[in-house]
Amino acid sequence: MATDSTCTNCGTRLELEASFCAYCGQATASMAAELSGTGPRSRQVILTFTGTVLEALGWGLFALILGMLLIPAGWGVAAISRWLVHSLTLDNGATVEFHGMGGQIWGYSILMFFIQAVSNLIPGLGGVIAWLVNSRIQLVIWQWFFREVHMSDRGNLGFTGQYWPYVGWSLLLFLDLLNHRTGLGHGRLFAVGIPEHRHGRRPSSVLGHGIGDTMEGHRGRAGEHLDHYHTMDGCLVHQMVR
Repeated sequence: MATDSTCTNCGTRLELEASFCAYCGQATASMAAELSGTGPRSRQVILTFTGTVLEALGWGLFALILGMLLIPAGWGVAAISRWLVHSLTLDNGATVEFHGMGGQIWGYSILMFFIQAVSNLIPGLGGVIAWLVNSRIQLVIWQWFFREVHMSDRGNLGFTGQYWPYVGWSLLLFLDLLNHRTGLGHGRLFAVGIPEHRHGRRPSSVLGHGIGDTMEGHRGRAGEHLDHYHTMDGCLVHQMVR
């Protein structure tokens, strides 16, 4: 991939082989060409997750305890994120590391807590406002997570997801869970929301540039007709590019 010296959006000096500006997130000219189909594309890399159930339970419990203590919640998120990333293996032999630190996000958990507490003073409307504001904070945390994932052969990942699509998928997830409780069938709304499902095709590769993963682990059942559905995680991964 060709290198760019400075960001075309904010003028920040770019790191060697960078695909996105570390300051504003703008794609470099070479990455923009790759995403638009006018530049060379990297070979897809298959990710394999090697984490175990016991490890997931242990790290999940650790993160939950820190989350209950509120202030150290950021360190819990960083710890489980590091385990998740370090449990990935790539078929090309490259390594993946997570460089994020709890101190970078610890304030967000406190902010979300107080927003939720204040929203309780305004029944109904307060909950909607808190959901919209906290969704923005959650998106910032997702951006932080992907930005801190480093591949030895490709550098840091980038995240192109936007606020309103994230809010939409959050709402769809809520409605899907609600419909599951009312008997429509878990996964039905996600299937309706994804064109590939509506046309009866198998879900496509999650990433078209650099990393490929068909998300075959995300399988579900909706009635007797659908056996594939993407969760919100899958939709987030759709926005991850390198």
